[in-house]
Amino acid sequence: MVRSGARLIYTSRAKVAGRRKDRTGQRPGVRTLRMTTMSFALLLSAAASCERKLEALDCPCVSGYECCPLDNKCYREACGDAAGATSGAGGEAADGGRESLGMAGTAEAGAASAANAGQGGRAGAEPGSGGAGDSGASGHATGVSGGFPTYCSVSGWCGALNRFAAVWGSAPDAVWVAGNDRELYAQNSFSRFDGESWVNHDQHREGWGRVTAIGGSSAEDVWFVGEDQGNGWVQHFDGSTFSPVMYPGAEELRAVWGHSRRDVWAVGVQGYTLHFDGDSWSDESSTTLTNDLNAVWGTGSDNVLAVGSKGAVARWNGATWELERSDPGPELFGVWGPSADDVWVVGADATVLRFDGKAWTESSLGIDALGGVELVAVSGSGASDVWIAEREGRLIHWDGRAFSVTPTSSQGLSSLWVAASGEAWALGERGFAARCDDAGCVERRPVLDDHLYAAWGSAADDVWAVGARGSIAHFDGSAWTHVESPTTATLRSVSGSSRSAVWAVGDAILRFDGESWSIANESSALEAVFALSDDDVWAVGDDAALLHFDGTDWVDFQTDDPTRHFTGVWGSARDDVWVVGIGNVNLHYDGSGWSKVPTPANIAFNRQTITGTARDNVFIHGWYLQIGQPHFGEGRWNGQEWSFNGGDYGALLTSFGRPSAFAASPREVWLVTGHGSGSSEIYRLSSSLWGEGSGTDFALYGLWGSSPEDIWAVGENGTILHKEFALETPM
Repeated sequence: MVRSGARLIYTSRAKVAGRRKDRTGQRPGVRTLRMTTMSFALLLSAAASCERKLEALDCPCVSGYECCPLDNKCYREACGDAAGATSGAGGEAADGGRESLGMAGTAEAGAASAANAGQGGRAGAEPGSGGAGDSGASGHATGVSGGFPTYCSVSGWCGALNRFAAVWGSAPDAVWVAGNDRELYAQNSFSRFDGESWVNHDQHREGWGRVTAIGGSSAEDVWFVGEDQGNGWVQHFDGSTFSPVMYPGAEELRAVWGHSRRDVWAVGVQGYTLHFDGDSWSDESSTTLTNDLNAVWGTGSDNVLAVGSKGAVARWNGATWELERSDPGPELFGVWGPSADDVWVVGADATVLRFDGKAWTESSLGIDALGGVELVAVSGSGASDVWIAEREGRLIHWDGRAFSVTPTSSQGLSSLWVAASGEAWALGERGFAARCDDAGCVERRPVLDDHLYAAWGSAADDVWAVGARGSIAHFDGSAWTHVESPTTATLRSVSGSSRSAVWAVGDAILRFDGESWSIANESSALEAVFALSDDDVWAVGDDAALLHFDGTDWVDFQTDDPTRHFTGVWGSARDDVWVVGIGNVNLHYDGSGWSKVPTPANIAFNRQTITGTARDNVFIHGWYLQIGQPHFGEGRWNGQEWSFNGGDYGALLTSFGRPSAFAASPREVWLVTGHGSGSSEIYRLSSSLWGEGSGTDFALYGLWGSSPEDIWAVGENGTILHKEFALETPM
């Protein structure tokens, strides 16, 4: 289609080998009819986080401990005797006769005893978050089973690997997990494990603040506490229904613990302590206890311990709070014990306190490598089975005689709970979750740490995502996996014509043949690719780059303006291909040549993207300036002309980013903006635009879907989200 009056600007082509440009500006081996890509201020500098490797911890012991070469542990006594006690099966010894878990979640369905009900505490101040991404299970072979919780937003976008803030259970088949993002108070996620699968309860926490702790006395008596912009809140779950609870005061709450339905404690900032007697909450704060309290735990109504800032340890004796340790010291984050005369407290500077029923004493982990670390939580199933979570991601286990360390891939642990059966749950940053038993740990962690810039699939069970450092991930209908890449060059776009013909472009051109990825061309600075068929593929980019693959070779077209920068390409057929870019750039290919087409209302769009469903239903989206202010607009091609819609949403999106769009139907487009204000939102455009909470506050860069009911979004630090239109919940 060459429009009357429009000048034909591309008339011939040349076969090219597609190498990087030489000093003259031409790609070696590429006879240009010209066009390149703009260096396009790529969305973010793609400083991908380095992969953390698990390394065995050495055994440097402090004075008074001996490193045993048999098991790489530190012992107070003779190595052979101690190691032998821990390695024997059965008996009372170091392991307390605890059996291997086997299949978790099926045994011990009864409620845990008060001593083993876990710790109702938070894991101290939040550390900085790392990246995000979808994930799978990995780790040592163990008996644990049942999978891991998934973070979902209220709008039904699932998979954000945000911080898991709290975990608690009454039994292995009644475990609650809560997560929240790094900044948004309204973004929480709640899931319950029934021993076989996870049930999402996100529909029941709209209007809540950020959760800080979970606790209770049984599966029908679960308490959630937290804070909302400095104020506290309490919610209760009775086995079937959530209900908000009124309580005196409004201070931030950080921990909750329950001995029975009629004996529940919650603690928070500035010594704030609340007690529930089965009917109502009362303020039991003491004028002598003004420390911020991070954790609470007890064995009965007359023996409750709370720990917090400045090394404070306070005990409720049934009538009043008494400070048992008040000297300024490291902040304390966790308290738990198997009995009233065997209590553990952990905190900053590798602090470990032990109470033997008479006095508190400081203990050493006996491992130099753990000196000065921050211990954020403690829980266990008995005197010879105590777990401690360390802020940077290590799990420390006490077997009754010695400490051992299990490194994890977590970038920060935040919460810990141990079932009476001995199965330990550790959760933390970036959606990290681990379940451990005698045989080892199974982890849930991101597939990739790198930024992901684009997604495409041939079907619902064949979806690709590409990004920084040559990162490639694939979804097979059940799980995402990391796929080996032949390059470390940035990949910005992916498209294909079938399962065995997929292309990825950026600072290289890659091709997937159904078996593996290979470098097909080393052209650089490409921004977008679109494949119509195996022998009809278009790629565009900086410096007016426009490349075409005809099934054999790549061809580079030349324009009359080599300074143009192209950012998007889409087509419905061989004779209907569109290219958009920076400024007033809107080009159409009719099968024989390219022509300029005026943009809608002559708007000079910046950082455009293009998508569509048919030759008479094409959409462009991009930024433009209006009276010196950035706005966002949409153009729609109806087969004859472009129409423009700045709409009410023109002022909603007010930062220059690299948008990406997916046309789910003729009148429905999904959009992400790629950078700046609102970059973590997912927008849906039909007759109007509205944003949907994605559940993450990381920027989103790419969208693709197999249908209006199956849409994926990818972005910063490996984030991969999936739209779940029907959240699974029994309520």
